[in-house]
Amino acid sequence: DAEYFLRTPEGDLPLTLKEGRLLGEDPLPLGAAEVIERMPGTETVERRIGDVYVANEPAIDSRQFAVDDAPELKPLKPRPPEVTVFKREATLPVLYLLSLILLVMPLERLIRRRS
Repeated sequence: DAEYFLRTPEGDLPLTLKEGRLLGEDPLPLGAAEVIERMPGTETVERRIGDVYVANEPAIDSRQFAVDDAPELKPLKPRPPEVTVFKREATLPVLYLLSLILLVMPLERLIRRRS
């Protein structure tokens, strides 16, 4: 089991490997750093995995990798459709419509008389 560290000018910060990603426990300091892999044993072996630059936003010319989570997503379970019924009495809208017609009828008669 290897141990991973982020080597910065301030010192080494421990990293943990989870699901193929190296994660820091504390907020990482911004700036240039190296990722170090240390193999425990009788003779400690260290190797530099790569150089990194920790930033809040990726640089415009940086390489970005798409994460494809499709194999990890579970398919949707089939289920019957949910049918909802909404009932409302129609008396109030009908009264509004009749009152509108009664208001418009005298205007319509005035328009016919003048033309």
